[in-house]
Amino acid sequence: MGKDLYDSVVSKIALITPMFAKAIVDMGLEKLGANPYEVTPSQMRIIINEEVLPKLKKFIRNDETLETIGGGKISFDSNGKIISLNTSAKKFLLLKGKDLSDDNKIYQVLDEMGLKEIVDSVLNQEQEVTVKEVELEESKVRLNVIAGSLKDNQNKILGATLFIQDITLKSAIELEVDQVYKRIESQNKELLIAKNQITVAKEFSDNIINSMIDSLIIVNPEGIIEKVNKATLNLLGYREDEIIGKHIEIVFRVTQKEEKSDFLLFASSLLGKEKIKELNINRFINNFEINYFSKIGDIIPMMLSISVIKGNNGNIVLMAKDMSEIKHAEQEIQQNYDIQYVLNTLLKLQVENVSLNKILEKTLDSILDIPWLSFESKGAIFITEEPSILVMKAQKNVGEPICLACSKINFGKCLCGLAALKKEIQFTDCLDERHTTRYENMVKHGHYCVPITFMDKVLGVINIYIKAGSSRNVEAERFLNSIANVLASIINRKYMEQEKEKLQAQFLQIEKMAAVGQLAGGVAHEINNPMGVILGFAQSVVKNIKEGDLLYMPLKSIEREAVRCKNLINDLLVFSRKEKSKVELVNINIVIDGTISLIEAQAKLKKVEIIKKYSEGLPMIMVNSNQIQQVIVNLCNNAMDAMPKGGEIKISSNIEIDNRYINYIIIRISDTGEGIPNEIKSKIFEPYFTTKEVGKGTGLGLSLSYEIIQKHNGTIEVESPAFASATTPLADNKATEGKEIGKGTTFIIKLPVGVDNYEN
Repeated sequence: MGKDLYDSVVSKIALITPMFAKAIVDMGLEKLGANPYEVTPSQMRIIINEEVLPKLKKFIRNDETLETIGGGKISFDSNGKIISLNTSAKKFLLLKGKDLSDDNKIYQVLDEMGLKEIVDSVLNQEQEVTVKEVELEESKVRLNVIAGSLKDNQNKILGATLFIQDITLKSAIELEVDQVYKRIESQNKELLIAKNQITVAKEFSDNIINSMIDSLIIVNPEGIIEKVNKATLNLLGYREDEIIGKHIEIVFRVTQKEEKSDFLLFASSLLGKEKIKELNINRFINNFEINYFSKIGDIIPMMLSISVIKGNNGNIVLMAKDMSEIKHAEQEIQQNYDIQYVLNTLLKLQVENVSLNKILEKTLDSILDIPWLSFESKGAIFITEEPSILVMKAQKNVGEPICLACSKINFGKCLCGLAALKKEIQFTDCLDERHTTRYENMVKHGHYCVPITFMDKVLGVINIYIKAGSSRNVEAERFLNSIANVLASIINRKYMEQEKEKLQAQFLQIEKMAAVGQLAGGVAHEINNPMGVILGFAQSVVKNIKEGDLLYMPLKSIEREAVRCKNLINDLLVFSRKEKSKVELVNINIVIDGTISLIEAQAKLKKVEIIKKYSEGLPMIMVNSNQIQQVIVNLCNNAMDAMPKGGEIKISSNIEIDNRYINYIIIRISDTGEGIPNEIKSKIFEPYFTTKEVGKGTGLGLSLSYEIIQKHNGTIEVESPAFASATTPLADNKATEGKEIGKGTTFIIKLPVGVDNYEN
């Protein structure tokens, strides 16, 4: 309201003094401490009465002032007679081209200009103030004329005053201003339309940018981020206010301070000088692989294109596509290829009939050569060779301390033992409480320990080293499980092949023994009677000859050798007989213990210590006790003969389950003798084969033992040297300390549990 009142008063005063109207009102406002926007009607009345009217009266009365501003003034008395006429007024009237030599001619000119009537209207009190614009066609001059009455204190009209001012220039200016205003208004409308169009286009552009699935970042030449789209914010995890205004290094995580002042210098460290040269020449580069970093530090593989915007201060647009899914797919393809390659390599080795140890070594190399797995180049593979014991069969870079400490591991001990016991992967990223095998200055590390199982039976464990602090990787476990499954199949097949070879060898041995038995039986029957006659006559003659007789010693020799031949014939007859023997349900530990009592005296004489180690709770078994005792005696006698300077015999018993889930009683008889050479090991169960001196052995002891165990549906095997085998019981016994590796022999007897008849 204040501004409207101010403008109204100024416009009215401008009718009298256009040049000073605003100044007069502003002086009044200043005295009152008011301003045009807040002036009230009461304040404006004070300004008009105390400032405006006195100054206007003074202005009107002062002809010199009017002359100074080019204003014309004509004063009339109450009768309309001209009292005075200043120079400017006369000049304006002369523009009509008339004679102004007397008042009548002046009246005539005023009348022609239409000014006399406004003077009359003021004198007749029709109007207090009358304003009129007059345009003189002759001179194209435009005049502003104001007629006002002069009154005394009683409000009686004393006369009138006519003010004349040339407003030609003012009108022209106003017209020009009006036209300019109209043009500006038209341009403003056009600009408004253009602005609306730009706004619509910007909104459309923003919508397109924000609907893009690819990242878009706009930076200025200094590398400061000016705009990003929603895809970028979602990808990197920033809010808009967290990234706008920041240097582009926030995306690439480059910290070289000297490179941040200029984007191209900064980018050259990322993209290389050749790419920057290409950007300078072509104004763009396409499809450059690079990594973005999210707010939380995740690495995001991107395919980046950069272009420079022309005419926009050289701003740079970075358009990038998230390659995470593509990289993940490529990684999966590569992983599947690597897995299949390793598996195919193992299967090929199996077909090529490579030894199990070679397969294990190749498997370990293949696992550790996979580039996408965060494995250290260290590991080992263990095989179960004894019940609940893992034996290291292949290793790479594990070091001598681990080779010694982990050559044999019990189920449940350390990570490998736990993997075997629980039949599940054991993972650790540090040396935790499960890692019980340690040595001084052991380097911190972690493990994947993967059990190798076949039909719920643990065949071994794969042990792979990883760096300390590594995260558990599902893909790595999937890969190792695949390898373990293939290895399980290979190991089981190798075991079956070994079992097949044993069975074939046993079958050949049985056929050979049967043939020898038939031959031996026939020969024994043929020579039994003559040998009986020789023995009988020799014994009769010896009884009738005194010891001092020259024939006494020869006859005693004949008697002795005849007895030996008779015993040999009896052994041959036993060997060749097929009749059933009496079997009974016995405790095998009692049978073994009773047998040892028969040979203990002889063992003491030969300085041989017998060590017994029986497993408790063994099941009862159907056997011919006498024949089993005969086998044990034969084996112990052979062991004592192999240790002429004394030694140890260890006899143990336990129960095992083979891969067909059949329970066996296992009897092991081990010595610390010289061992059996490899070249004769396959012949020791053949009849009449012996390495003893002539007269000290018949060569039938082991073949008879073999025949007896076969009739019990069992097996008898030999391992020599005893200490070179991981399955030899003496290998972890104090009795072996200080003894030469490669000595000793172990016989292993397996008798099936649950067989209730002889030769079933």
